[in-house]
Amino acid sequence: MSTGLWNTTLAGEPLSATVSDGTLPWLAVHTAVLLAVGLAVYGGNIRRAQREGH
Repeated sequence: MSTGLWNTTLAGEPLSATVSDGTLPWLAVHTAVLLAVGLAVYGGNIRRAQREGH
């Protein structure tokens, strides 16, 4: 997924090339989803630890 972004960037092409082929928007969505899942898991673990008295 992000390999295309690196290849385009390292080839010296402008960042707009990654936007036009959809690589950068897909990477942004992927990152946002992973962040949301991570925060949900973290929040669940915090609530569980507080409930169990840790």
